[in-house]
Amino acid sequence: MRRKLTLAVALLLVGLALSGSDCIFEQKVVQLVVTGSTCVDFEEDHQTDNWTTPETYDVADELDAILSDNGIDKDQVIDAEIISVTYEVIDPPAHDWTLSGTITVEYDSGPQTIVNYTNQTLSEIDGVPKYADLNDAGVDEMHGAIDAYLADMSPLVTFRVENGDVDPDPSSVDPIQFTWRACLKIYVVVEDEYDWPDVFRG
Repeated sequence: MRRKLTLAVALLLVGLALSGSDCIFEQKVVQLVVTGSTCVDFEEDHQTDNWTTPETYDVADELDAILSDNGIDKDQVIDAEIISVTYEVIDPPAHDWTLSGTITVEYDSGPQTIVNYTNQTLSEIDGVPKYADLNDAGVDEMHGAIDAYLADMSPLVTFRVENGDVDPDPSSVDPIQFTWRACLKIYVVVEDEYDWPDVFRG
């Protein structure tokens, strides 16, 4: 509510200033920051502790959607970076499991770890996104793909769940079956031109 009130007061003051002067508008270039999220789902169905689940991610499609949602043209973008990654279970298993492993990302320099998960119980993240500590190598790999997109390329990246341990041990009688989701939060810096009133001239 305070934010709306501040905006209303600011608009009122500008209106009063404009009413008492011949306003001249000056065009200015302004940098704005918008954020958006994009996600990858991993469907798991395994009878052993060790598995790899790959998913292909179209960077151009995903970033185009973020820009479209915010009414932004691609040629306005001057920078984009990952600021956080979360993961959560969206389709839970029949009973709880404890997992350890990594999530990797591959674009042009081989798989790089972006997230480690250790002794992660699935019940803890069932419908509850958990913020992950990010590995610089994986973030840099993803940023390389984002830079390629900004250079008018159409990069594809591959995310992989590289699981290394499960407790209790899965089996053919009791396989581990669930779906989880990793989401990347991205901020985008854009430039736009606005006509600003110069109330001190005229």
